[in-house]
Amino acid sequence: MVTTTPESMSAAIPPEIAVSLRPPEQRARILGTGIEVWQVVRTYYEVNEDWKRLRACYDWLTEKQLRAAMAYGHAHWEPIAARIAEEYARLPDDLRDGIPAHWR
Repeated sequence: MVTTTPESMSAAIPPEIAVSLRPPEQRARILGTGIEVWQVVRTYYEVNEDWKRLRACYDWLTEKQLRAAMAYGHAHWEPIAARIAEEYARLPDDLRDGIPAHWR
C-alpha cells in the first residue's frame, strides 16, 4: 500500500484532479471520472510514451484532463510509480512479458 502525507499530496494539484486523502490510501482521480492518475501514467508508458496512442486509449477524456493527470503523476512520481509497481506485481507470471522493461 502506498501512503503519503496530506502535505505532499496537496502540492501541485491541477483543478482537473480530485484527491481523496482518506486513509489508508490516498487516491488521485481525474475529476468527474473514476479513472485514477496512476492508470493514465501506466498507460502512457505501456504505449511507449506516445501521446497520440494515449489519447486513443482515453478518447472520451479531454486533452486538458490527460495533461492534468500526467502533470500530477510527474509531480507526485514516487507514490504513482509505487502504485504502478504494486499493480504489475499482482499480474500472473504468464502476463509479465507485457510489462514495460523499467517496471520489471
